[in-house]
Amino acid sequence: MGTLRIAAVILLGVLGLVVFVGSILGVVVLAMRGFAGASGLKSLAERFPAGQEPPNAVRGRTLKIGAVQFQRCVTVALTEEALYLSVRTFGGSRSAALIPWSRVRFLGEGTLYWRATHRFAVGEPPVATVELFEDLWRLVKPHLASVVPPR
Repeated sequence: MGTLRIAAVILLGVLGLVVFVGSILGVVVLAMRGFAGASGLKSLAERFPAGQEPPNAVRGRTLKIGAVQFQRCVTVALTEEALYLSVRTFGGSRSAALIPWSRVRFLGEGTLYWRATHRFAVGEPPVATVELFEDLWRLVKPHLASVVPPR
């Protein structure tokens, strides 16, 4: 009788732990999906849908879309016609956009965490703002030569 009671207590404890961990993971997944919507990423993906990932894509980049900074989870590719952005969130969902250079409007420079950034709006009226750190900006800037004022 005593071992049966101990086994039941252990089973309930393990079950409670599984439910607790599952709840935490569920909240994290929902929060990440919420960030995609709040940042404007979801709107970008709907307005400028992307097909296949370009072969020159680079994974693990960091950038800011709207008010949300996506760290080391962004895939970026540059083509003559467009900027490809794809974000994979913790929940495994993927939002990708292929933004034509003609739809990008430079807004200015800024600073985020003591690092220089360059901000631009996408679409007219703007669907979202994107903020790039210097490493990505150096790659994007030649495609925006007509809209970025020279230094």
